[in-house]
Amino acid sequence: MTFVEEFSTTTLNGQKTAVAPASAATPGAARLSASSFMEKFTLSIFTENRIGVLHRITTVFTRRHLSIQSLTTSETEVPGIFRFIIVLETSAAMAEKVRKQLEKIIGVIRAFALREEDVVHQELAMYKVSNARVNEGGFETLIRDNHARVLSFGADYIMIEKTGHPREMLHLFNALEPYGVMGFSRSGTIAISKRPLLSEEDRQALRGNY
Repeated sequence: MTFVEEFSTTTLNGQKTAVAPASAATPGAARLSASSFMEKFTLSIFTENRIGVLHRITTVFTRRHLSIQSLTTSETEVPGIFRFIIVLETSAAMAEKVRKQLEKIIGVIRAFALREEDVVHQELAMYKVSNARVNEGGFETLIRDNHARVLSFGADYIMIEKTGHPREMLHLFNALEPYGVMGFSRSGTIAISKRPLLSEEDRQALRGNY
């Protein structure tokens, strides 16, 4: 089978890109076009610090009936410029449509649609666990083996922190349940592209403008 026979192409970030059809990912599945093959995308959106930008960004997704799996925002390496990180599952064609629509929003500087292999991503989770059973044995080993750490102690609880991927967060949650999980909170995904998204010239221009 040739490359052209096995892969379809679509546009992402304004450039042609290969998309494996469903039949390549799932043996026996019906062949789907590139426009309908579902993937997980991380949208990295650079914005000005403007009131209403968040609302205008999320409206793009609600109008297209797209479910956002995770949303975080923080200041970037350029003072005054913020980055929204939005994770969703959709097709490459739809990710490109959303990216283009986002770049039309007042206050949005640039938007990029990135596949999982293009980014380094992490989450942070906090667990509030009852301290009634932590002395029964195995608790310290559990925390160490899951690369977590104890943040603080209370009268009836222990606060634990862990960074990692979502599946690792849920694995630790399940492991802690026998001890009595009193509270659990996860951050959204934070991610940085493996390749530069903004050139040095872009950064210098943004520093001058903002």
